[in-house]
Amino acid sequence: MYKKIQYFILSAILCLSIFGVAIKLKAEVAKPDLAATDIKFTSPGGLAGEDGTIWVTVKNLGGDLTDSKGLTNTYFNLSLQGFVFNSATPSITDFQTSRALPTVANPLKTNESITFSWVGKFSIAGNKILTYTVDNANELEESNDANNSLTKTIVIGSESATAPDLAITSLKFSAPEMETGVDGTMSVTIKNLGADLTDAKGLTDFELNLAGQNFKFNKVTPDINSYQASRNLPTAANPLKTNESITFSWVGNFSTGGNLYMQFTADNKNELEESNENNNSIQSTIVITDNSESKKCTDSDNGKDVNVKGTGKGVAYWGKALNLTESFDDYCLGGNELNEITCGSDGYVHQENIKCEHGCWLGACCGPEGCKKESYCKDSDGGKIYGQAGYVSTVKYNDILKFNDKCVVVAATQDGNNFYVQSGNKYYSSADKCSGAGCYIAEAYCSGVNDKFKVVKCASCENGACTGYSEDESSGDGSELAKDNYDAQINKIKDKANLLQNDKVNEILSELKLLRDTVKEQAAKIKYLDRLVKEFKKITEKMETAINNFITYGVDANTQKLGEGERAAVIYSYKAAFDKLPETEAELTEAIKIANGRFPSVTSDAAEKKAKDQFVKIYKRVADMNDAKDAAAVKVMAYGLRQKAENRNLNSEKAGIKIFKNIFGKAPSTTENWNAMQAITYSGATQKKDSDKDLVADETEAKLGTDPKKSDTDGDGFKDGTEVLDGYNPKGSGKIIE
Repeated sequence: MYKKIQYFILSAILCLSIFGVAIKLKAEVAKPDLAATDIKFTSPGGLAGEDGTIWVTVKNLGGDLTDSKGLTNTYFNLSLQGFVFNSATPSITDFQTSRALPTVANPLKTNESITFSWVGKFSIAGNKILTYTVDNANELEESNDANNSLTKTIVIGSESATAPDLAITSLKFSAPEMETGVDGTMSVTIKNLGADLTDAKGLTDFELNLAGQNFKFNKVTPDINSYQASRNLPTAANPLKTNESITFSWVGNFSTGGNLYMQFTADNKNELEESNENNNSIQSTIVITDNSESKKCTDSDNGKDVNVKGTGKGVAYWGKALNLTESFDDYCLGGNELNEITCGSDGYVHQENIKCEHGCWLGACCGPEGCKKESYCKDSDGGKIYGQAGYVSTVKYNDILKFNDKCVVVAATQDGNNFYVQSGNKYYSSADKCSGAGCYIAEAYCSGVNDKFKVVKCASCENGACTGYSEDESSGDGSELAKDNYDAQINKIKDKANLLQNDKVNEILSELKLLRDTVKEQAAKIKYLDRLVKEFKKITEKMETAINNFITYGVDANTQKLGEGERAAVIYSYKAAFDKLPETEAELTEAIKIANGRFPSVTSDAAEKKAKDQFVKIYKRVADMNDAKDAAAVKVMAYGLRQKAENRNLNSEKAGIKIFKNIFGKAPSTTENWNAMQAITYSGATQKKDSDKDLVADETEAKLGTDPKKSDTDGDGFKDGTEVLDGYNPKGSGKIIE
């Protein structure tokens, strides 16, 4: 009886969750978007030991916020920076606000701001790197989670200074257009927080890494020593007085774009005796758009022509921080909604969801006569032409997708994870080029209206074109090669975990050809590690350092390519799967395996159960864990396995994002969402025929011995899929595995 009640509830919840997605697609409400926009400190003299007010401003860039969820769940590192609270606001939770916290009757509306403030003082002078994060635990579902954090440096002076104290308060670049080749002004502001400075000693002995970031000087200031100054250099008769500033500037432009890391240090040789030597440096990231290849937004259908499939090219507004130029096609969301790509007045690529009255097909709204749906497949090189690089375009997911001919090698593991193409029982990873016994080409071709791949041996292969090919693919012994590669990689991962655990990061950096950067380590700690470890008091300082070094640098060529944010996401995935952070060398090894796309040796029943539930939502059936592709999908979602950099296929990922949006009615935004998208894209799992709609595919029912035309094989009142999902026997009483 209890079993029946339990299954009835589970079935009801499963049905509601599936239909809930459909409802959401029809009535999407604009989500809030909380952005931390400003941090400042004001006091009479800006000095240590002097009470003042610290202010944080949060702006809602999205739909109305009707409660304080996320808004008061914050992280602010005031105590770590030596801030002592006044009795007026005795703790971080005793804030004052510029307006009442939002409610349904009094929401925080679109583009409205709220300011939180605390009264207190900084106990020690110097540069204070303050980091504030709103919605710290991701309780609030937002349209954009990427702008919740803000880091800002404020300078606190010393009241009893008997010597000068040069503090760098600003490092910035301004130009009419923040693009390569556009002249602007680089400026650095230095404030004297100590006693009067009576000469230029230390002030002009500076280091600024302009040359390292490809800054080209204008003839107005032809070199680093030809600066302009906001006032005369100090002398005994005209000193730089206490709390007085001087700004140095240079005119020029950057020849390369991207996120440019700038650093300035005054008194570089420590010639000047100062009351505080800890605030002579500042770091700043300047974002320059690379327009060397005309990185302007273009749209082939000239705007919102919903009846024509268009292609936009440029930098996406939602990914502008990455500053990457990409192509984006109009595409259909389900059968009646169009995702239209447009160029905004700001020069970025934008997107908008538009309802299609007569249906949507191949990236355009259909006319009054309805959609003329057709399936086809086209091969640019006319078939299995192994010596010529080509591609196949075919209709999938209500759109046209492209699949390229690709050089491949036998995948390092044969577990159905991290592969570009499967041929028979073998998996192959992509490569830019290869040669010798282990070199193959995955040739895309058409079989009727369907896209197919043929894997053949090559003497050599480069950029999707093969020389000296043989159609006898089976002549290569892939299984032995895979095992050798797997064992070697696992041993290397263990070695890297040992080096991290024992704080031998310099050996890792030597292999990666990197120099240690303590400023970068501190920035990673503030941005990622502090948020990760605050819930886990047991973690040792030694392990904190190991995790932070992994996030900052990576440990091998692949994890280095992942980038800092992806490496942090690996640790977040480990935390989500195991409800803890790595605490031992063995556990750190498991995290590095995940980063390299390897299944962890230790598993989590809770994480895999959650992933199996997610699998049902995506594929409308329970996962067959004896099927390599289904098992790969579950593992990727459970543990966040990362796809190796060389195996990534951006066209496939775009298709994966479309499928995710069709299912869940939104783009991926959280770590869990992106793990699901990776599973959709790379696992190879698919929806399958389920004649009786019991969430068990017909082919799985054949393996289980259940009736594919009867949703409740044993007649106990519960569908076969519900029983299998919870581990019960669909053919009788008891569990499948006792």
